[in-house]
Amino acid sequence: MVRLRRSIVVALLGACAALLTSCVEGPGPFFDKSSGLVDSYFTGEFSYVIVGPEPKRAKLSIKGKVYTFEEDGQRIGSITLHPFRQDYWIAQLELAKVTGRGKPYRYLLVRKTPSGFDVGAKCSKIENTCDAKSKADILIKLDKQAKALAADPQDWLAVRRDRSAPGVPVAQSENPSEDCNSDETNRKLSGCTGLIEKGGLSEPDLALAHSRRADAYIGVRDFDHAISDRRRAAELQPNDLSYQMRLSGAYQIRAAAVAGQQSEAAIADLTQAIQVDPTNYEAKLQRSAIFARQHKLAQAIEGDVPIAVELGRADVAGMNVTRPS
Repeated sequence: MVRLRRSIVVALLGACAALLTSCVEGPGPFFDKSSGLVDSYFTGEFSYVIVGPEPKRAKLSIKGKVYTFEEDGQRIGSITLHPFRQDYWIAQLELAKVTGRGKPYRYLLVRKTPSGFDVGAKCSKIENTCDAKSKADILIKLDKQAKALAADPQDWLAVRRDRSAPGVPVAQSENPSEDCNSDETNRKLSGCTGLIEKGGLSEPDLALAHSRRADAYIGVRDFDHAISDRRRAAELQPNDLSYQMRLSGAYQIRAAAVAGQQSEAAIADLTQAIQVDPTNYEAKLQRSAIFARQHKLAQAIEGDVPIAVELGRADVAGMNVTRPS
């Protein structure tokens, strides 16, 4: 093969259940359930990816001030939301089941986005543990998390409210390696899927298989799966920046597909594209154009445009800031 060079409450709550050490943990409910905030925005069906190319399906429903969290039909636990500061909320998750030495409560930072949620559940690098023994201890640790997340926006996990059609059915491939290298969309889709599911590939080859399958998904306009595959490729090859650029480009493509009817969703996608690849000046210009259509001229002129223009000049001057399609 020719090697190609190189994103809720709900999502991280699921991720936290799988990766317990990534969250602030506590032995008890440090926030009173009766003080929880109620917001219908946090109810409904959602999709997210923790590990692997396929999205998980989640559901958040509310009774009183307590949200019930389900993942793929299985109840994970219950959640209450509490104010923190600025636009951040604290999600207190009580797990339905606790294994090993894990504690029953998890605490995560949450913020709204136009198309879903961002959740930050990564311990600050200066913290040796995410264990909390009191409400004050949790607030201190989450404050440090907020500062770390502000310094590195990619540590936020993006989660989206379901708005796409079911994924395209994939036929079984008789010759996965040959089909994955094909220029024919359906052959590429089935072949790369066969290689991924078979296992045994090295990380560089697995990243390439995900990347090529993402191209096939784009060909059939299944943009959610395309983004999932490009995200996985970038995870497998974190030092190959072209994979980050391709992931950024996938967000741009999905933004273009919905911009006419769903401006806020398009802005969210373009924001993700810029976070993944800050040199993506085309995404900055596209986002600025949407802001202009919304008559948010200050955001359009003062934010994206000057940065995009300067990056464009640098490109012309010889930086060669180009990204794979």
